[in-house]
Amino acid sequence: MGNILTGLAITVSLLWSLGKIPADKLLFRHVTLVAQIFPLMFLIWAFVVDADSLDLVSRYGGGDLPLLYRISAVWGGRAGPLLLWAALLGVIGWFMFDNTESNLLQVRLMHSTTAVVLAISWLLQPFAESTGAVGILHPLLQTNLMVIHPPIVFSFYSLCIAVACVSLAGLIEGRDAASVHKAQLHWARAGFLVGIIGIGLGGLWAYTVLDWGGYWAWDPVETASILPWFALLMIVHARARTDSRSSGAITASPAIGMLSGALAIHATLVTRANGVWASVHSFVGNEDGQASNDPYIRIFELFGEGAIGLEVLSYTILILIFSIAAVWWVACQQKQAMISAGQTSMLENNFTLAAALLAGSVAVGIWIESTSVTLVGFSLMLLLVRGDTENPPVQWVFGGVFLMLFASWTWTATLIQAVAGMLLFLTPWLLSADEEEIAIMAMFSDTRVRTRVARAIPWYGAVAFLGLTWLLLTAEIDGTSLAAHEFYGAPIIAIGILALTIYSWGKAVDSKKGNILMILTLFTSLALAFNADKFSIPGDPNLMLTSNISRGALSLFMLTW
Repeated sequence: MGNILTGLAITVSLLWSLGKIPADKLLFRHVTLVAQIFPLMFLIWAFVVDADSLDLVSRYGGGDLPLLYRISAVWGGRAGPLLLWAALLGVIGWFMFDNTESNLLQVRLMHSTTAVVLAISWLLQPFAESTGAVGILHPLLQTNLMVIHPPIVFSFYSLCIAVACVSLAGLIEGRDAASVHKAQLHWARAGFLVGIIGIGLGGLWAYTVLDWGGYWAWDPVETASILPWFALLMIVHARARTDSRSSGAITASPAIGMLSGALAIHATLVTRANGVWASVHSFVGNEDGQASNDPYIRIFELFGEGAIGLEVLSYTILILIFSIAAVWWVACQQKQAMISAGQTSMLENNFTLAAALLAGSVAVGIWIESTSVTLVGFSLMLLLVRGDTENPPVQWVFGGVFLMLFASWTWTATLIQAVAGMLLFLTPWLLSADEEEIAIMAMFSDTRVRTRVARAIPWYGAVAFLGLTWLLLTAEIDGTSLAAHEFYGAPIIAIGILALTIYSWGKAVDSKKGNILMILTLFTSLALAFNADKFSIPGDPNLMLTSNISRGALSLFMLTW
């Protein structure tokens, strides 16, 4: 019966995605939702009545479990969480529908994603007959927090995918950035709020059950979960960066929306990729001692492992679709802006140099032996060489520089490799004839520029923190490094706090006084950090994050800001 319900849900979702169901009929909308949630309801019923003729129930259920734990046992295996995810995607798809032409495509994309998730679940056989194996729900999952934490987290992921589908529909239909940003904003706000609750509950569970840190960096899966949240943070605060509807933040917002969907699926991949990352969330441990230090090479090696390999392959394809679409959106927006301004790209003016830079970015990535650095570096370089020859886009120049800097911070690249990569990205900028004053220098003499820079820093800081956290995640395949998250994240957080303080000054504090206050704050923070051993600080202040810097010193440095 369960297999029939799952097959029906897949069929209905596919018919929607292909546009074969009349969109103007309200009944079909309701029937689709019922079909998509029924497999989950049937599995929950099986656990509640302890139908141990099903393999999942016999392995994770039990008649002696309280009712709530019988329900939470549904997401104890591999297939159950996917039925939960598909049901939540169906619910959000139902709410997305408003029967307008621009809305229909995003709903169809949403149903396509739901069909993929349902198909993966069907391959994992959630309703397979019992093989006689008997197990129990893991004791760590027998808590009230685990009853609500997975549904909230999957709701967060589903809302991220809704944002991505709205953005992808805008790309396909050729809509302008402002209208796409407006259309995705309420879904991003909802996902942002739900993500706070979900990640917070995960930290609370870690603190109360595992007696660990109680915050997101304690485990690779929790680290992966915060990445789409950072993307939603940028969407929600895009308008705060500037008052202009045509600003870079608004223009990039749809691309970030697509990345939020890619990162949500990536977070699921981190959980379900059979021990690629050492995590308490993993379904299978990393007993095989896989040789590659690149997590994405390890993932590639899983593709041939039956149904699980197909699951991992499906996630990888979805991630690539959303990521490539995001880069394509930015490239199209950049091209339109250049045509309007009468500019030409390096790719058109100096094809040889552009090709050499593209090849160089790939060569450096291969030299570093990092799939992530190779793909992101190539994407940034492609956008750079497609930019204006005379005035290269500084966001791609410094994006590449920070990519290489973070790669060295996360032990992915050596110093020589990182410097070589930086020089590649700096080349177009150094060869350009542009001598315009950099705004960050003018902020020390002009309060208006200071305020404008302060408004931009939190948005760019979120981009930097997302990139740094992701690269740290790729380096944490054998265990998380709290010290690295604390040490390398501290400067970004400090600059963000400083930006908020500067913005609050407005014109009330002139440039001279502002500069003096910033210098005094810097010297005070350094003095406190240098004398950290003279203060009584709770926790573990004597833990050395580096050979010279303790957690207490870093804490006092941050406290001043």
